[in-house]
Amino acid sequence: LLSFTGMRISEQLALTWDAVNLEEGYIDVFQSLTQVIDKETGKATWGIGPTKNASSTRIITLDPETIRVLKDWHTKTPQNHFIFENSNHTFLVRTTPRKWLIEIANAAGLPYINIHGLRHTHCTLLFEAGLNPKDVQARLGHESVDITLKIYAHVSAQRSHKTTNVFAEYMSL
Repeated sequence: LLSFTGMRISEQLALTWDAVNLEEGYIDVFQSLTQVIDKETGKATWGIGPTKNASSTRIITLDPETIRVLKDWHTKTPQNHFIFENSNHTFLVRTTPRKWLIEIANAAGLPYINIHGLRHTHCTLLFEAGLNPKDVQARLGHESVDITLKIYAHVSAQRSHKTTNVFAEYMSL
């Protein structure tokens, strides 16, 4: 889900089934897993709160295969709880998906990409697919397109070669 939506891990861990519309194919991102510091004790606890900023509250559309996988997953989980939850039917801690990702990468013989790296990869692939920066900004929930372009838009070797070829073709005219 992280790879195909570009969601932040904190948004995905706070995701409940009532925020997912599998018939129309979208996720309503309106909350996030956040750390709260108790003012009296100074103790930090995790809980569900608002998204990172106003532009982070958004609708993310889903492709047909992601919808199919989520429908299948929905049959195996409680209907009105978190999409990914622990045995107490509450949110997972942030380290659990990281552990899963390491296990999957090792089992498949793939290099490890950290959880946030999946968001960067999603962004880069959206640009490679030809989407414009404003559409990518909206999908990722960034406050400005500058953040999307400066931090998340990585140029792949394939895209770099295409840029060179397009330029060379243009100059030959």
